[in-house]
Amino acid sequence: MFRSLENARAGVVSPNAFRTIEITKRSYNLQLSQLRDIESVHTALINSIQVDNKIGRYMLSGCADGTIYIHDLFNLSGSPSHTCKAVWREKKATVNSHNASVETVQWYPFDMGLFVTSGLDKILKIWDANTLQPCSKISAKGQIYQHHMSPVPAKNCVIAVASSDHNVVLFDLRIGNCTQELRGHSNAVISCEWSSNDEHILATGGSDSRLLVWDIRSAKHCLLSLDIENKNAVLDHKKANRAHDGYISSVKFIDNSTSLLSFGTDNKLRLWNLVSGKNQEVDYGNIKNNRKKKIQIDVSQNSNPSVVYVPSDGNILIFEIKTGDLVNTLTGHYNKTNCCYFDPIYLYLYSGGYDQTILVWSDDNVQYVGYTDSKKPVSSSKSKFGRPQKPVVDPESLLEDAWSDED
Repeated sequence: MFRSLENARAGVVSPNAFRTIEITKRSYNLQLSQLRDIESVHTALINSIQVDNKIGRYMLSGCADGTIYIHDLFNLSGSPSHTCKAVWREKKATVNSHNASVETVQWYPFDMGLFVTSGLDKILKIWDANTLQPCSKISAKGQIYQHHMSPVPAKNCVIAVASSDHNVVLFDLRIGNCTQELRGHSNAVISCEWSSNDEHILATGGSDSRLLVWDIRSAKHCLLSLDIENKNAVLDHKKANRAHDGYISSVKFIDNSTSLLSFGTDNKLRLWNLVSGKNQEVDYGNIKNNRKKKIQIDVSQNSNPSVVYVPSDGNILIFEIKTGDLVNTLTGHYNKTNCCYFDPIYLYLYSGGYDQTILVWSDDNVQYVGYTDSKKPVSSSKSKFGRPQKPVVDPESLLEDAWSDED
């Protein structure tokens, strides 16, 4: 880092290039953090986690027993070693809690005043982050596996809902009612995600092995129906194209929404070109996935090349997106993992799963070594040059009262 910093100061590399170099290095070299962890308060497996994208301070997490947590990630202790405490919990079996598993939690993309939760009780709840009370409840026809709000500012904030009902439902956040249904799946819809740069483009994956891309301005049929064999991929909604040989557990837009990643129960991660509608046939190998519900994958932002973080069994696998090369395997959970979130502000990766624990992954090895060295006691023996070392004076001792009662 110091060499890159000196190059940036000397004008050898531009500030943007320096930023990309550092983000790429940290995205690739993640390891279990030695200085930061999350307080273990969860009472069931963790299905979803997200950090607010404004200041990167508060993390939401949702569990299979219906509980919701908020952790404060800021370290105000003055020490590099820190445990992030839970500052709020919505317990199970309360008036405001979900009556079944919470499958998705998400902060409102444009400020921290709202967050949205949904689950298998068929309820979508909109929470006021100031009062920590639900200000609106929306009922869906089926069990909700995932919801997603568009990160692109628009006149109307629309929430897409993927559920056991075979239609994708769009809810208007302002009025709390269904405004549109997208009909194209023949069975339950497992995953959904809005484009990162177009508020009208939506991708959905279902238990019918279909991966559909929608333009909600023309909802009579899907924009693309992606096919594993690259047959009839474009504008052929009548044919039952297959993107995977099983459930599609996750979809993720990348590269300014010109490409799409999908992850299925056929143990395959696939990369799609949305301009041509073709499978890029990048070989990521077999990635174990037997979860017939949503799995939360994530990608690095502003790194070059980009990587994707995939929960698999008890590990987090890191792949280079364009080549399919396995960059790293993060091992630390004691049971299966099913969600991860990469914080683009502070470049931490958070993961959760069946062991009811959220782990923090970072590139803080240099900071940890410096911290541990600073805690080592300084020896008063002779130095390597043969001269006695000066005793180290404790700064706090200088403030003590040295006068005795007799004086």
